[in-house]
Amino acid sequence: MAWKIIFCYRAFEAALQLLLPGKRVEGPVSPTGNRPVYKVHVAPSSSDSGSCRNLIIDFYWGMELYPRIAGFYICWGCLVWVPSIYTSPGMYLVNHPVQLGTQLAIYILVAGILCIYINYDCDRQRQEFRRTNRKCSV
Repeated sequence: MAWKIIFCYRAFEAALQLLLPGKRVEGPVSPTGNRPVYKVHVAPSSSDSGSCRNLIIDFYWGMELYPRIAGFYICWGCLVWVPSIYTSPGMYLVNHPVQLGTQLAIYILVAGILCIYINYDCDRQRQEFRRTNRKCSV
């Protein structure tokens, strides 16, 4: 039953990609100078498609460098990896309750906020680096 649901969902998404109206959007230039177009095309459109000429691996990884229909790798990650792995610590704590105490809970909260800030600041620096065309002081 699960395979039927996944197949129907993928077929529905593929039909939407092909049939829904929308404007033509060009992607970023690839290392070989190709600018992929994200409308109407479903198959690889250039020589830098990232295909290894193995049907199973190409399906698993995605059709090309900028896939029009996400490969099994992306679908599996979104449908299985994120919900199961990211929620595992919470499930463990539900089954094995731990009393942290106020002080330790505050330390964990501060560490989490600090990690979010560091992630945000790294992204900000990366965007600044790209915006200034790699002319930033380190």
